[in-house]
Amino acid sequence: MKNSFIYALLVFFILVCIQPVHAFTALSSDDPYIIIDNVVEDDLYVAGGNVIIEGTVIGDVVAAAGNVTVKGNITQDLIVAAGEVTIDGVVGDDVRALGGTISIKGNVGDDVIVASGDFDLAGSGSIGGDLSMGVGKSTLSGNVAGNVTGGMEALNIYGKIGKNVDISTGKLYVDPTADVGGKLKYRSSSESAIPENINASNVTSLYQEKEDEKGFSVFWWVIKYLSLVILGLVSLAIWPNRTINVAESIPKEPVKNLAIGLILVFTAFIAAFFLFISLIGIPLSIALLCITFFELYAARFLAGIWIGNAIFRKFGKHSSPWMDLIVGVFVILLLTSLPVIGTLLYVLFTFVSIGNIYHEQKQHYADLKKFNAL
Repeated sequence: MKNSFIYALLVFFILVCIQPVHAFTALSSDDPYIIIDNVVEDDLYVAGGNVIIEGTVIGDVVAAAGNVTVKGNITQDLIVAAGEVTIDGVVGDDVRALGGTISIKGNVGDDVIVASGDFDLAGSGSIGGDLSMGVGKSTLSGNVAGNVTGGMEALNIYGKIGKNVDISTGKLYVDPTADVGGKLKYRSSSESAIPENINASNVTSLYQEKEDEKGFSVFWWVIKYLSLVILGLVSLAIWPNRTINVAESIPKEPVKNLAIGLILVFTAFIAAFFLFISLIGIPLSIALLCITFFELYAARFLAGIWIGNAIFRKFGKHSSPWMDLIVGVFVILLLTSLPVIGTLLYVLFTFVSIGNIYHEQKQHYADLKKFNAL
């Protein structure tokens, strides 16, 4: 399942990056709801707390929000990252979705790639092409015209699959009312009962040992992604210039900033230790450790802004900081999930960012003193 999910994420990212964008409409707002109920004759980039598309978008839609609901019509692709994604309307081409819960109740014209905790294709929903999944639990009650591939903890099939099913899953259920037009191949730690209406000669079952519980977790990957994006958005909202300055300075003197970041974190742990054993300093020790661990976790979104901007510039696309953040954090979490090299990249991204934070803070206080603000 781990390899299947990483494959799905790689495909998701690559396809997002190669989208040709010549002109687009960008929307973002502090309002809790962004409702698009008109006709947008352009590609649409939108970010907010809750995004609802009730009108028609003649082009692609790229959305990032807490909740995204599509009730209207998108003529081309939908690329979305959100806590909850619901498609009640029509998407004319492909869907690439990353979220906690993803539900398709309407119609998608071509392929769907999803990475989520839960994915549901309702009985009223349909997918005109292939479905690729890296999810926790999936229920397919609607129709998929093409192939179904991917990895998940559990898969329930009630609808019609036009071609082949090739999955890795902890548990598979195929309802007697289901229809698989091609071959059914599944890898699982347990045998599944396949109904008689599925031709036995088309069924291949491969037994595999159950994965270690500490292995790759789709759910926690999504949680980490959304939390880093939210932290980044908050930082951009409160300290836009300082956040961007830190991100833009990451490629400048990375070795020096890596060393500074390592020294700062090491010093913080040593100081916390001595404060702890002094007894009277225990509250300060706990506070220092909390701040240090928070920095170790959150600093990556700064590297994400820089990487996202570099990717957009590589493909000749205009972007804003929140777009850089969304794409860049995705890439960083993807790369740091890889064995061995992922740990090295985590250290690099994290400690270089911490070193840059130190330099930015130092410069900030120097500027304040210069203007007699301190």
